[in-house]
Amino acid sequence: HRRTKWVAEPFPPEWATIIDRRVPYIRHLHAEERKRLEDLMQVFLHEKHFEGCGGLTVTDEMKVTIAAQACLLLLNMEHGFYDKLVSILIYPDAFVLHGLAPGATRGTVEETDLDAVGMSSERGVVAVSWKDVQVGAIGAGDGQNVVFHEFAHQLDQIDGAADGAPILDDRSRYRTWAQVLGAEYERLQRDVEAGRRS
Repeated sequence: HRRTKWVAEPFPPEWATIIDRRVPYIRHLHAEERKRLEDLMQVFLHEKHFEGCGGLTVTDEMKVTIAAQACLLLLNMEHGFYDKLVSILIYPDAFVLHGLAPGATRGTVEETDLDAVGMSSERGVVAVSWKDVQVGAIGAGDGQNVVFHEFAHQLDQIDGAADGAPILDDRSRYRTWAQVLGAEYERLQRDVEAGRRS
């Protein structure tokens, strides 16, 4: 009921201006796709909590820029509005992740620090570098988009496993999916090795 109410609200013109300025490839959507994207964003921006880290103050520009890209991934699929996702943490730039890595001796682990520009957790958190969000939003053709990358992890984790496999309605379809994916990956590798545009 709440989602229906939010979608019925007029899309704020200042948000549309932010999208056009910050995420220019959205202009390539057809009018009905743009409307569906805006509807998705209305729900996303009402339901998700945004938090600035490292002294960053979160603005509408940041929230709308992230939401436009995250919701673009949902545009033509069945979804639950990233139901497991609760919070988006925004850092000014790259940040340090503390974690565990395999140790030098077999069977051991050691604490490690890793510089990151994004992180997706199965516990309902995505963290991104605002600097990298901006670069990815403007340059859609370079293959580097931290929002797409981290939110794709959220979609992948819907079934609980971060394994890259989609949720298919019949187990027998996974064999076909693996065959098609494998063949396309091999073709991509051949194109890269031959210097062909992919």
